[in-house]
Amino acid sequence: MDTLELLLMQNARFYEAFEQADMDTMTAVWSHDAQVRCIHPGWGAATGWESVRKSWESIFSGGTALRFSLRNVDARVCGTFGVVSLLEEIVLAGEVVQQSIQAAATNLFAFEAGEWRMIVHHSSPVMTVEEGDLGYRFN
Repeated sequence: MDTLELLLMQNARFYEAFEQADMDTMTAVWSHDAQVRCIHPGWGAATGWESVRKSWESIFSGGTALRFSLRNVDARVCGTFGVVSLLEEIVLAGEVVQQSIQAAATNLFAFEAGEWRMIVHHSSPVMTVEEGDLGYRFN
């Protein structure tokens, strides 16, 4: 298996951990370096593994089931770094209401100890302007 395939597998593993609220797998996907960074939609930057870990624990404890459909996935390997950019189609399934949103995401990985480890996850809501509309809407 080549490095690009391994990168894409680790990226898929990240989203599986996210959907399953699996903190053990999320911990295994991430580097534990003091410089890692995570920016969830609408949140400030969490910097350093302890802060990033706490952000995931907070999300996972919220009880909202999330399902992802990944589109426009573009992955590249540049030496010991890999980047995956994509569009996240996210379905939030609450007790009564189901909502769907889109977010643009960039996931940066470093090759550490023989495997890809996430060092940056940045996800931002996608905004669109509909014809004849004066305002922006989140998808």
